Amino acid sequence: MNKPTFGWHSLLDSKRPENSSLIQALFTTYDRPDSIFLAEQLLPKLLNLDRLPNVEGLERQYFLIGLDAKLKELHDKIVVISSFVRDEALNENPSDDRAYGWVWNSIRHLMVGHDRAAVQHAKLWMLHWQDEDRKGQWLEIVISSTNLTGPAFKSQLQAAWSCCVLLETRTSQQRLKSWGVLPSFLDELFSSAGGHPAQDSMRELLSRAECPKNVSFVASVPGKFSDKELQRQSWGCAGLSKIRPGGAGRVTTHILCPYIGAWDAATLKQWLETFGGSADCLNLAWIDKSHPWAKNWILPESTRNVLIESESKMLQIWHDSHTEGDTSRFHGDHEPADNRWSHAKIYGFRSARSKRLLITSANFSPSAWGASNGNGLIEIKNFELGVCIEQAEAEFWDCLDDFDEANHAIVKKLQPMIAKILQWGQAKWDGQVIEIQCRAKSQENLIGTIEISGSSNLVVEAWQHDSATGHISAIVDWVDQKKAPLHVRLQYETANVTETMIITVFDIRPSRQRDKCLPPLDVDPETAQRLMDELLFDKYGGAFPSEEACDLMGSEVSEETDLKSVAFNDDYSVAAFVFARQHLAVVDNWQRALKNDSDDPTTRKRILRDGERLIEAFKRQHERDKKTEIEQNEHGISIGSKLAIEELKLLLQTFSESKVHD
Repeated sequence: MNKPTFGWHSLLDSKRPENSSLIQALFTTYDRPDSIFLAEQLLPKLLNLDRLPNVEGLERQYFLIGLDAKLKELHDKIVVISSFVRDEALNENPSDDRAYGWVWNSIRHLMVGHDRAAVQHAKLWMLHWQDEDRKGQWLEIVISSTNLTGPAFKSQLQAAWSCCVLLETRTSQQRLKSWGVLPSFLDELFSSAGGHPAQDSMRELLSRAECPKNVSFVASVPGKFSDKELQRQSWGCAGLSKIRPGGAGRVTTHILCPYIGAWDAATLKQWLETFGGSADCLNLAWIDKSHPWAKNWILPESTRNVLIESESKMLQIWHDSHTEGDTSRFHGDHEPADNRWSHAKIYGFRSARSKRLLITSANFSPSAWGASNGNGLIEIKNFELGVCIEQAEAEFWDCLDDFDEANHAIVKKLQPMIAKILQWGQAKWDGQVIEIQCRAKSQENLIGTIEISGSSNLVVEAWQHDSATGHISAIVDWVDQKKAPLHVRLQYETANVTETMIITVFDIRPSRQRDKCLPPLDVDPETAQRLMDELLFDKYGGAFPSEEACDLMGSEVSEETDLKSVAFNDDYSVAAFVFARQHLAVVDNWQRALKNDSDDPTTRKRILRDGERLIEAFKRQHERDKKTEIEQNEHGISIGSKLAIEELKLLLQTFSESKVHD
């Protein structure tokens, strides 16, 4: 097991075993995830893609087809859960959804708020890996302050904790309990998102691994809770009592967050008392007015005044205004030329005998931690998640100095959170109809537009209201199997209010029908099909000569020869032999893969489906090979593809599951 760590490293640097492959994944984020970032940055690393996205010509076409093929293999195994808290007018970033909107046909994007208002602010990654030799499986968990957007990785500094634990073959309730509130947090999160089978999958993974030592979790879920309920399930500020440092006396608290909420004296005192803290032992790391982060960090003047009046300390994060570019640094890994601003949320708790470090998604606000609603209940508005590391501490706490309140970077007041008319939505397509569901305060003035890949948009003609659930739904016919719907644009518009929500459309068709949809390619259909066939052959160790190679003559062929650059001599039997050997090697590798995964029904089903796809690909390759024979006057080249077809058919017939059903 990797030692669990806290650091400022990029989350793109996974702790997974070398050469492992992704089985399933869960990601949570605040804003709607950035399709471009996912497709060009995150997914290529997670899926071991070796093609480059930001190039022209065939290389990009290979990338798009390879990404599409990998996502189809993991169809509905990658789940992203986010909020809807901001207007999402599509014309703000049209290239995002139009360039990579098709990835959501395979990736399930869920939104919290299915039954009631909720904000999803947690940043959790759960990645299920399998070793290359398929002898071991691992669970990688990452808890951080990082959203699934390009700016979160390019323009912000994040704090992250991660671990990678070996999974046992059997589940254990004792192991599941070792993860504290994390399993219950997942239950609440998936429930708010409308449910998904990944809920059970993630709980099962936790039950197959022991939580790392000296680590515990602190979580918030939206709702109104009595003291009795918080004793049973310690959400929000009640969870801080579970991680309180040992020993008598008051707890000294340090906080580093870019956003501070509206605290009054009574609410602040209540928050501190949950873990034995006091206002005069509270230290808030903050910035001055001239700091380059000032436009991104928010502290309302009223909260600043409460902190000062309660004798809390404001500690200055240093920056050198004379350094070119007004750069900042506040920890050992922060280079002077680094102009990213800190989005990290870090809490430190210290007593005379011990210390705790909390890495979390939660800003220092009542919405994240909860506050009394005046009726004897604690109200929490956000999903938040953090990890507490015992006897750990951020190195920069003691390097910060007091500074004059006249220099504090503050805002007059916070922008009010306005309740949304549109609150939740989902859409799916079964090959015949697009089914749309949403939760909105009214169906009046609601307009729905569906964007179809390569086609004009569809307009939702009629909505139905379910009084029992409060959901509004519509069903729209769409039967074209080669043009998938990408997303639904919901717009609520009156004279006073305009809101836009973008709902991705998930493709629930059988795999055979999904295979017919291609990502947007700048090549003709015949070339696109050839590229798809080549990548399928490559998946099973195929190395087929390019058309340019077939035009060359004169060099010998050996086992070490790269067939993509080989030049054949006049001995056509050698060329035919090499082609046949390469084709049959694909069949052998496919058969070997099936035997290696014979105990995994899901993987076995996918490999059997690949066998059927290989037959179709070899049929097309056979036609291409015959064309090459005629054009190059080379005999026997097409024999290999024909033999491969016959052998694959025989092998599929020998397996009891030769007919694969979705």
